[in-house]
Amino acid sequence: MFKLVTILCALGIFYKIEGLLFTCSNSSCPGKEVNYICTVTSAALLLKVDPDDDSDPVMFTVSKSFNSKGDSETKGNFTVTFTDDSNGDITAEIKFTAIESLHEWIVTCIDGGSGKAENCTIHIANAPSNVPTFIKTSVIDCHSMNVSWVYDGKDKMSVEKYMIDVEPPPEDGSCKGGTCNTTNDFYILTELKYNVSYSIGVKAINCAGNGNYSNKEIKVLSVDPPSNVPIIMTSSVINCHSMNVSWLHYESNADEISVEK
Repeated sequence: MFKLVTILCALGIFYKIEGLLFTCSNSSCPGKEVNYICTVTSAALLLKVDPDDDSDPVMFTVSKSFNSKGDSETKGNFTVTFTDDSNGDITAEIKFTAIESLHEWIVTCIDGGSGKAENCTIHIANAPSNVPTFIKTSVIDCHSMNVSWVYDGKDKMSVEKYMIDVEPPPEDGSCKGGTCNTTNDFYILTELKYNVSYSIGVKAINCAGNGNYSNKEIKVLSVDPPSNVPIIMTSSVINCHSMNVSWLHYESNADEISVEK
């Protein structure tokens, strides 16, 4: 039976491999603190932090024989604290601040008794390096349209929101002033002017900064006149000088939604 090695990190993703349980965050941003907790079922554990560059790994050893609960050790940007020794296990916490843009840091938790180890990888994000692509616009009615896009950058997991830029800036509606934000990969622009040509761009944003705007999509807000006619006209006399006229709206015609009156 495998010894249990647990690595916990805030905002992590859960994995289960050969009976080993751990969670691991896969991105962070410069200036943010990274936190891991490592627990092993032996009297000692080892923690190794290995940056994805030419520098040497940073090693820590925590042992029940030589350390007491609450003991801390700092090496450079990294601090390890002996936090618990209950239930026959030993637990240590490592903290460091993400400072290397576009680097990958690998934290390894090693059981000092069995030698069993598991890695947790964190990518330190830079500002988004790619731009949204496949910008598509579709007219909803005479005053609104939907905008959608695709973002496939390697830093996609760190993207927190998208900013939409609209020219000329709408005077009102969902993108009043010309810029608006969303966490989705689409956005509905409202209160636009009919028969006006709009230039629309999108960029990705994360906690490290802003990416670049996509190529601008030019769209004229216009719709075709209704192609069908109302059906099933009926009339009924109300009195000697008036009558009621009624008809059936479009039931399935594509331009029904654009009918205003």
